[in-house]
Amino acid sequence: MSRVRATVKADRNIRARATPAPAQNLENLTNVDSTELETGSTLVYNTNTSKWKTTRELNNQSIDCGEF
Repeated sequence: MSRVRATVKADRNIRARATPAPAQNLENLTNVDSTELETGSTLVYNTNTSKWKTTRELNNQSIDCGEF
């Protein structure tokens, strides 16, 4: 679903622009694979598919926590 915004200028020109409505659910985002969505899932980015994947298994993760 899209939203339409319109403005009317003093010279009576009407300009309309459609903007996509924000996603209401994670499953509606085009760059998220939520096929394995379940309680406790986290999002992990896959560079091969250019998508975020919901998963409960973390494999090959490298986490840099900085310095304290």
